[in-house]
Amino acid sequence: MDELRKIWLACAVDTEGSIHFEKHRGKKHESFSIRISLCNTNLHFVQKAQEICGIGHIGLEPKVVHLPVYRWYIGKASECERILREILPYLIIKKGKAEQALLFLKYRRQKGKYARHGIVEKIFADNKESEIKNILELL
Repeated sequence: MDELRKIWLACAVDTEGSIHFEKHRGKKHESFSIRISLCNTNLHFVQKAQEICGIGHIGLEPKVVHLPVYRWYIGKASECERILREILPYLIIKKGKAEQALLFLKYRRQKGKYARHGIVEKIFADNKESEIKNILELL
């Protein structure tokens, strides 16, 4: 991805996007993952993000406003990591969240459930966002 496209995507994620953590409940244990998404009522805007990255999916959100809302998202860990590394230098608003996500992805690869969870607690200890609190309560 060239620098201009990285800048465009970083600006779009900073203003219209999110970097969030998801909890998955299995029969034996819970796991966590990262997702990058971008929502807008303009389909061409979210298609541009997909075109720039060459990955991700576009879906239509359930109707909550008078206009349709489109969401482009990436959920695969390796793809999220690659995109976050590329746009990190240009992020402003969500730079801290991207850094936390990259740390999470780094330590998630380590073997052992308890080792990962201890690292996750350290990474998010100072974060006050409700989604992080929910994750930590489950550990």
